[in-house]
Amino acid sequence: MFQLTNRLKGIRQQQASWMDTWRFDELAARFDRSSAMFSAGPALSQAEYDEVLDMMLQWTAPMAGEQGLDVGTGTGNLAGLLTANGARMSAVDQSKEMLAMCRKKHPLVSAKLGNALALPFADGSFSLVVSAFAFHFMNGSQQLLGLAEMDRVLEPNGRICLAGLMTEDGTPAERREPSKHAVNRGEMASWFKERGYITIHYAVNPHVGMLYAVRKH
Repeated sequence: MFQLTNRLKGIRQQQASWMDTWRFDELAARFDRSSAMFSAGPALSQAEYDEVLDMMLQWTAPMAGEQGLDVGTGTGNLAGLLTANGARMSAVDQSKEMLAMCRKKHPLVSAKLGNALALPFADGSFSLVVSAFAFHFMNGSQQLLGLAEMDRVLEPNGRICLAGLMTEDGTPAERREPSKHAVNRGEMASWFKERGYITIHYAVNPHVGMLYAVRKH
């Protein structure tokens, strides 16, 4: 009981204290001029960045009026794409300036200040939850907390789609972005499987991948 109490206390502290150390407020005005570089560094070309967003749209295939959430939305490129294809998108980001850009570009997206470790939404609020190029800005334990929050706000039979720096064991194939935390695809797929999801993945290149998970209940 003592160990469990300490663990829960540690989780709450991480959720409450997590802050963006990447200075995205300063990057917001010029983010879209080099969105691939700012998102994942030299591991991702602009053509691959666009490919990822298009594939996330295809995989999630939103129905008209379907409620969705974009976690770590930045300037709203993915949320705007899903909105243009029928979804009613909410979006969360820690950066006020990024959210200002998102609201300016995509006024139909409901953008809210918050962080991935403590999403400001009720349980089961969304049928699809997405996150592109945000998870590698969190360390491994934070990524799992972020997944737990996405799972919490997802409704039964909902789906989750993630993209970013991602390799089978979490170690980049080349140490091109040592300051970021590549997603451990094997660990994440196991996390989803243990919670009743079916998953598929796709390697965009040796450093960048996508993971799609569908909840079976």
